[in-house]
Amino acid sequence: MTNGDYRSAYRAVSVVRARYFPAQVLLPELGVWSRTYVLLADDGLHVFRRTGEVAQWHQPVDWSRMPAVLPSAREGRNGITVHLADGTTAVLTTDGACGCGSPLKSWAGPSWANRVRVG
Repeated sequence: MTNGDYRSAYRAVSVVRARYFPAQVLLPELGVWSRTYVLLADDGLHVFRRTGEVAQWHQPVDWSRMPAVLPSAREGRNGITVHLADGTTAVLTTDGACGCGSPLKSWAGPSWANRVRVG
């Protein structure tokens, strides 16, 4: 197995700093995505439009420009600016809706985001 194969076959555990659902996200060059499941993790911003292990959109975050304590879902209704490592920004808003009818509502997130990092 080559290094490239190894990296694609294995995903290191990433600490999830915040989860938001349902969320609306304004993404650079893609516009607004609604009714998404959003994870802010050590390795970046992950936006899911459907369940699965791989986000439909992911970018590393510039954590040096982010607050130490991330807003709660309730506070997120005012909008959360996420500073991305490439210098652009994404803005996410939690809409306070129930997310009814979406398979993302009962989803716990990808398995890599639900493991506990030891050591």
